[in-house]
Amino acid sequence: RPRATYASGRGPRARARASGLSARMSPTMRLPSGRLCAATALAAATCAGARRRAEAFAGNASVAVSYLQREAAGAAAEFPLPILLLSLRAAAQCQPAAYHLEEPHEGPPCACGEDAFFVAEPTPSTAAIGVADGVGGWRTAGADPAAFAWGLMNGCRDAAEAGSQAVAASAADPTQLLNLGFTNMQQGVTGGPPGGSTACLASLDRATGELSIANLGDSGAMVIRDGQVVGASAPQQMGFNCPYQLSIDLDGKPGSISPTLAAPYKVKVQDGDLVLLMTDGVLDNLPTESLAKLVALMPNQEPDEIAKAIVRLAHNLSKSEFESPFTLAARAAGYHYPAQGKEDDITVV
Repeated sequence: RPRATYASGRGPRARARASGLSARMSPTMRLPSGRLCAATALAAATCAGARRRAEAFAGNASVAVSYLQREAAGAAAEFPLPILLLSLRAAAQCQPAAYHLEEPHEGPPCACGEDAFFVAEPTPSTAAIGVADGVGGWRTAGADPAAFAWGLMNGCRDAAEAGSQAVAASAADPTQLLNLGFTNMQQGVTGGPPGGSTACLASLDRATGELSIANLGDSGAMVIRDGQVVGASAPQQMGFNCPYQLSIDLDGKPGSISPTLAAPYKVKVQDGDLVLLMTDGVLDNLPTESLAKLVALMPNQEPDEIAKAIVRLAHNLSKSEFESPFTLAARAAGYHYPAQGKEDDITVV
């Protein structure tokens, strides 16, 4: 959950400790309505008291504090005015498909199958998160989709946490951040693992509260406010169940789809919103209305508990017989698919 804090101080700079924040979307948000086809990012925001020292998620971060001149009691006086800072108090949970349980991969302690994610330590200006879903079809070519997805997410995380001003400016734009992450992965010692992956990244401007999202493929983002879905990204697919993906072939050559093709979204986040980044293992199984109802029953829960509940419900539905979102999408595309869930890796941030 994103939470608002205030930075104030009596010197030109104030020290800050880090903690996450939660965000609401503005009524003028530009996210189109529609189904979310994504999987791993959960964040929400709560407002702290005015004129508190900032608690920054990264820890020991210095924040510049601006001072404004104003008139007071008929005389000019300087008052240190607080700067509202936002960050993301985030948690990630994942559940691999049953057929991946015997195939552990490198990554965080939890096995995510072919999914991956990152939660970057915030800089004084931005906080970034992301999810990726390795495309399983690459296994038939001898590639490891999980290695590719983690390589991409690790590259994005490194770029988001970089200290240089040039890289920091790019990190504020998730499309550029995705491009930097893809480049970082290819510049590794082995030139980047072959394979392919979808990706969904979100970057929060901590000073303005603007949340920028870049979605490539059928992972995606959703924002829920007061139990209602107020915005969702749309999937990018070349055909049914054939998402856009970043890729590197077995010869080390990047695919034709570049990070710049990711669909951009910008929203003004506010206190109390729940921001979700998810892989398609969530909403291929969990109807949007059911997700909103579940979240509405957990108004005061921590992000970790909400993420666990979403993953648990999506996993149970993937093994159930019902008119799942995947079933409805397949039939709409002209395919015969039974009334049942779709077993898949499930990741939520």
